[in-house]
Amino acid sequence: MKSNFTGKTTVFRDERNGYTFYSTTLSSKQKDGTYHNLHVDLQCGKDVEFKNKEQIEVKESFLGFTNWKNGDKKGTNFKLVVMEFERLDEPSEPDPTDSFRAIDEDCPF
Repeated sequence: MKSNFTGKTTVFRDERNGYTFYSTTLSSKQKDGTYHNLHVDLQCGKDVEFKNKEQIEVKESFLGFTNWKNGDKKGTNFKLVVMEFERLDEPSEPDPTDSFRAIDEDCPF
C-alpha cells in the first residue's frame, strides 16, 4: 500500500534525554463539534531541525512506523516520514521602512 500525505501542518519539538523528537497532529471533528487530536511522530532527514511550533507545508511524505521497547512494555507508533517540505514561517527580509538602516554614503552634514 502506498501513501502520500501533503499539506500545511505545525511541527512540535520535544527534547528528552539528549534526543530531539518531532511530531505533528491530526484532528477529527466529533459529532458534538469538539475535536479529537492525535499526535503523530514526524521523521525528516538527519540534518533537518525545526523550531517548536514551526509551520511547514509537506510536499511529499509517507506513513511509516517504529517499534519500541521500554522495560517489559513494547509497542508500535505510526510516524510520518517527510521527504520534501517547505518552511512557511522563515524569517523574512526586514522592511527597511520599519527601522533605521545603514546607508553606504558619507554623512551629508
